[in-house]
Amino acid sequence: MDAISSPLVALELRQRFQRERVAKISFGDSNRGRTNSSLTRGYDWYMQRALFETHAAPCWGVQFLPGGEMEIGSPPTPLATTPNLGFRCEQNNNNTILKGAPDPDVRQSGAPSPQWQRLPGLGDQNPASVEEGLLAVNGYARVLDGKVFTASTGGQTFGIKIDLDHPIGTDQALKAIVAWSGELAGSGSFRPIAKEGGTPGFATIAQAPTIATNTGDNDLKITTLDMPVTSAGRDLKLNMIETGGTLPGPFLLYWLGAVNPAVTTGVCETTHAALGGWSLRDLLLAIGSDDQPITGGNGQTDEGVGTLLDILATEVGPSKTLWVSLNFAINDVNDAGLSLGPVGGLVSSTPAGFGDNLRGVMNRIKRIAEARGWTVFFDIVAGHPRTINDAPLAALRAEAATVANDYNAFATDLSVLYPAAEILADGGYEDGLTEAGQAHQLNSDVVGYGKSADLLIGAIMESDFALFGSPTGPGGGVASRSEAASIALAAAEDAL
Repeated sequence: MDAISSPLVALELRQRFQRERVAKISFGDSNRGRTNSSLTRGYDWYMQRALFETHAAPCWGVQFLPGGEMEIGSPPTPLATTPNLGFRCEQNNNNTILKGAPDPDVRQSGAPSPQWQRLPGLGDQNPASVEEGLLAVNGYARVLDGKVFTASTGGQTFGIKIDLDHPIGTDQALKAIVAWSGELAGSGSFRPIAKEGGTPGFATIAQAPTIATNTGDNDLKITTLDMPVTSAGRDLKLNMIETGGTLPGPFLLYWLGAVNPAVTTGVCETTHAALGGWSLRDLLLAIGSDDQPITGGNGQTDEGVGTLLDILATEVGPSKTLWVSLNFAINDVNDAGLSLGPVGGLVSSTPAGFGDNLRGVMNRIKRIAEARGWTVFFDIVAGHPRTINDAPLAALRAEAATVANDYNAFATDLSVLYPAAEILADGGYEDGLTEAGQAHQLNSDVVGYGKSADLLIGAIMESDFALFGSPTGPGGGVASRSEAASIALAAAEDAL
């Protein structure tokens, strides 16, 4: 079996981000999220490292992060403490306001409809659980009407930090993107501010005028802030409030990010969902199947995904190319629920049920994106191989390739690129467990994620070789990589 099911689609995607800006959003289970530490980072971190560093694709924007990005513990706890998303960038709240009991002046909950329909998070997103603050992985930040939040020393400032080694280039002029909600009433306001890290007092490099949130509507608002060149070797902090300052409500913050205006090609990747224990069926319950054109299963409308696309659309290339990455299967193989895709009613753990749910997710995202003028490419990775009882997963990997053939999509079979025996030999499963701990092969560790990501992104970057063979291998016949790329480009143009 080939490692990549439709190399021509992968090649066209690669050629697009080599000539213009492409936006990438990713959905997955716990293997995508994990905790953003050097010990347990997941695909969210390693896929971007592979894309931007190992394979040197241009990076035009940092990962957009929700205003209240957080990790839910087990059992779920409101306002849990550890951010788990972000490649060389992270939420800049020092987590103090997220620890323990909710601060009476700050809520990662309580957003009324229609505002809560646009929230970055997925999962238990209905009015009752939102009031409890039980958002799955991605969240948002809110100061309620009539409340005033004071940012104490320590960084509780509703913001993000961009590390000095981020491939976007913190030593270049950047543009901050702030996505927030208008309000029908009240006297709320905020004032975005950019600071240079590693300097005494964190020197201010740019600050927007005060922005009133009372706009007379609940529409999505996008504010930008030009951030001039900083000193070499400094990280950047983008905050919504000055340390020691006040932020009066109502205020609802959706997403934060930054772009490099000088970079006109490449990729900006954002993880929209990284949900432990989730299957494709769970994702469909959150975003809704294609026969639910208005409201998803938990009350989330198209706006949940569409809001992020609307933000990215202000910065993406002229073709509005969207790269959607789906990383599921590890939990699907144990999902006894009935599928929710276009066929419906199939056992989700079977290949047919998995394929039905996969089609349902792809149909839904495709519908939301195409209604906004995007051209969508899907990249499917149906889990990582295991050393014991991998046959059910292998069947789902094969089904993913079958489904991909019916879309502008490709499925990459990690078992071909990185067989389970090699993962085991590398100590690439979580906690380094051996075959006796096979039940814990639900997750990789940093070795497994790092090597897997390099191979998966490498398959896309070398998709011309997948089509035409290597110069020296049995599928050869081309003199050089550049010749292979030229032949592949001609083939891609003929296919259009």
